[in-house]
Amino acid sequence: MSNLYVTFGKKIDTYTFVLPLKSKYYDLTNKIKNINDIRNNFDNVAVENNNMYFNVLRDNYIKQILENNLFGVRPPLVDNKNIIVEFSSPNIAKPFHIGHLRSTIIGNCIANLNSFLQNEVTKINYLGDWGTQFGYVYIGMKMKNIDNIEMYTDPIKTLYTSYVDANKLAESNPNIHEHAKEIFRQLEFEDNEVYKNWEKIKQFTVLELEKTYKRLSVIFDQYEWESMYTAKKVNKIINKMEEMQLLKLDNNNRKAIAVSEEKNVPIMKSDGTSLYISRDIAAAIDRFERHKFDTMYYIVENGQTDHFNNLIQILHKLNLSWADRLKHVKFGRVHGMSTRKGTAVFLEDILNKAKEIMKQRQLEAKSKSVLSVIINRT
Repeated sequence: MSNLYVTFGKKIDTYTFVLPLKSKYYDLTNKIKNINDIRNNFDNVAVENNNMYFNVLRDNYIKQILENNLFGVRPPLVDNKNIIVEFSSPNIAKPFHIGHLRSTIIGNCIANLNSFLQNEVTKINYLGDWGTQFGYVYIGMKMKNIDNIEMYTDPIKTLYTSYVDANKLAESNPNIHEHAKEIFRQLEFEDNEVYKNWEKIKQFTVLELEKTYKRLSVIFDQYEWESMYTAKKVNKIINKMEEMQLLKLDNNNRKAIAVSEEKNVPIMKSDGTSLYISRDIAAAIDRFERHKFDTMYYIVENGQTDHFNNLIQILHKLNLSWADRLKHVKFGRVHGMSTRKGTAVFLEDILNKAKEIMKQRQLEAKSKSVLSVIINRT
């Protein structure tokens, strides 16, 4: 190999190799040009004076490496599994922040690994759009007279500022909390003006979120909502729990289920509205009925460990044989941001700042080709 010479032509963006030949070269040129792999990856193939010359078509070559970057590794020959990965899952009244970025990247990686193993993968983004907090959002929107144009322009930040403003008002007006609870109660029982308006808000939100996901090269198969599992839908499961004599009233008059001798988990509020855990129970049952999954991964920070342990235990109490197919993939929590106080930082703003820094570094860098690709994609 000491006689192999390589030169780089900047103007034509190719590498030229000069390879000494030990055999006769009179019939090599045409044979080489007729080999498919060479035609696709090399140009200007020539044989002269016992040397073979050729240019590597860099773009084609790199493209093939990136698209077939297995380097001899192949997935094991096992039965294909049906996998669900629920990840990212921001709360639409709160910023899509750096914590959601962790869930998004880890979840997408797990989905890609399972796709590589030739499993059937469904990527779900389970958006938080339910609970008393959305009563606060609705109050804030009414306070500011938010119209559809403003919602369409920047829905997530509009919802966030509405939530922050309503919380500030609640500090001096205790009636705000009761008003927020009543608005959520109306949302739970659907068929009313509040519910119809909320449906429009959700549509605007998905359009905005998809802009951020596009920058991260993340595509979801399904967008699902907490509001898919309203009190009407949860009541079917509550009735089954009551038939199985699993429920009792706690000190706050909430329906609760015992997951151990020492621990009761509330399932339904005293006013008949659902809780996060009851909606997750309904979602897990609904997904198994629709997908018959072998494993469902929840990519959520480790502060939710107890929640997912409770969820699995409750599904066991319901005698659902697939309860252990639920897996919580946890990661460290990002501290120091408060939604109520308005100190949270939007991921979109972080990405924009990163883009500015990269652009400045590109201008200062001697070699700009790789950076330009990254900046153009973001």
